[in-house]
Amino acid sequence: MKTAMQELIEIISHEQDHKKAGSEEWFALAHIKAEAEKKLELEKQRIVDAFNGGYNTPHGEKCAQSGEDYYTETYK
Repeated sequence: MKTAMQELIEIISHEQDHKKAGSEEWFALAHIKAEAEKKLELEKQRIVDAFNGGYNTPHGEKCAQSGEDYYTETYK
């Protein structure tokens, strides 16, 4: 599975592959892709924090799996 941002980056890359290298459209897509890639770490941190903050077992104990492990297993 991929995060929404990972999917968006793939779409941008696909579109960029179909544009003439060096064209205004190509450079615009390159800029947008670079900005999206910068947001990947923020997206990851939010997913990890949400998992850590909200995932409990049915008995109220914290889950043995960390948010970092969840992210790595689910989205990498």
